[in-house]
Amino acid sequence: MSEQDDFGPDPRRRRLRRRHTITLVAVLVLMVGTFGYAAAYMQGWVGQSSASAASSCPAAPPAPPAPKPQQIKLNVYNATDEQGRATVVAKALHKRDFVISTVANDPTYNSVPGPAEVRFGTKGESAAAVVAGQVKGAKLVPDARTDRSVDLVIGQGFTRLIPQPPKPPAPARSVTMNVYNTTFRTGLASTTAKSLAARGFRIDKVGNDPHPKILSVSGQIVYGEDGENAARRVALQVAGAKMVNDHRSGSIVDLILGNGYTGLVPVSQATASPVPTTAAPTPSRKC
Repeated sequence: MSEQDDFGPDPRRRRLRRRHTITLVAVLVLMVGTFGYAAAYMQGWVGQSSASAASSCPAAPPAPPAPKPQQIKLNVYNATDEQGRATVVAKALHKRDFVISTVANDPTYNSVPGPAEVRFGTKGESAAAVVAGQVKGAKLVPDARTDRSVDLVIGQGFTRLIPQPPKPPAPARSVTMNVYNTTFRTGLASTTAKSLAARGFRIDKVGNDPHPKILSVSGQIVYGEDGENAARRVALQVAGAKMVNDHRSGSIVDLILGNGYTGLVPVSQATASPVPTTAAPTPSRKC
């Protein structure tokens, strides 16, 4: 037996064992490193190119709520040669709940070739965006004013306001109406008026039609510009009644009962369809 066998293992075995140990440790380190890098990459901590990093935006701060039309002080000006354009637009915007302050010709006498300009100051930017949403192609024009007022200036290219879904019918408690009878059935207006009052309508005049006519339909609902929403609530109560806009002033509605009238629609069926809503688009943001 040699000295190497008496006092320790062969040096070649020790070297081989050390080499195996180093290899095993290296493999383990490589595996741990690969796993850690993969996890970091999935989290986006490493491995992103400069282009990828530049394309990601931080979370946008919450935008302040846009003002409602009734909170906006709006001036409507006419910058065209057609008389009365501002008046027509102002009336339409009033029906959309905008508060109209001034209606006149454009005091700046500037040419507006497009459909409209919306002029505003530093405090009126969000209100101006709401107004600009009423006219397709309207141009936002900041000026030096210091208040929150907004000007809508009608230009040569204006055709109409952007259509909007109709408002829901007015609640019965806010509707004042007259009930008239055109038939030979005595007391028909009185009986119908009592039933409508029980549904929450406010009844003004009841009697025979002051403008006698023969109606073969169930009835007519007569109203003016300011009474359209009220008239649509009344129309839900009488199946087959025709709505007639006689351009009267005020919001009082006439229900004129005709020969085709057989009674009010049951309360459970006298409801309006849901009004569709459209979500405002989210503007893109550069970062």
